[in-house]
Amino acid sequence: MQRITFHLLDIQSRDVLVEREEDEKLKKFHNDSDEDDMPKTKTIAQKEFIIHLFGVTETGQRIRCDVSGFQPTIYLRLPEQRTSQMVETITNYIAEHVSLSQLRMKRIMRKIFYGFTANTQYPFLQIEVDSLSLFRLIRGLFLNDQS
Repeated sequence: MQRITFHLLDIQSRDVLVEREEDEKLKKFHNDSDEDDMPKTKTIAQKEFIIHLFGVTETGQRIRCDVSGFQPTIYLRLPEQRTSQMVETITNYIAEHVSLSQLRMKRIMRKIFYGFTANTQYPFLQIEVDSLSLFRLIRGLFLNDQS
């Protein structure tokens, strides 16, 4: 793979619909049979987050680079006491609005970005999602009009 250096001019991000065969083996097994007898295979529609980078190389050639595989992540700071209870409460709250199968959640310890903390680690809930729309939905559950 050739390495290309370019000056970044613009960034765009969006969700792209991805279709995957649910049972590829069943489809292959029935390929040789009569079309009418073949059961229809279901496809699962899934959104994937894509970042489009637009730029120009040193020679003036325009470039568009599509970045896939990035998973938007939300970090919620948890209280230092009763952390497990808070994770359960947050999980139940999210489950009222979104299927939990679309999320990957885990409790982690991280430093905070602001203020002097003497390198102290604090508990956070890390929530990973596959799409920008789901990220915005989850973020909206925890923000109000002033945040």
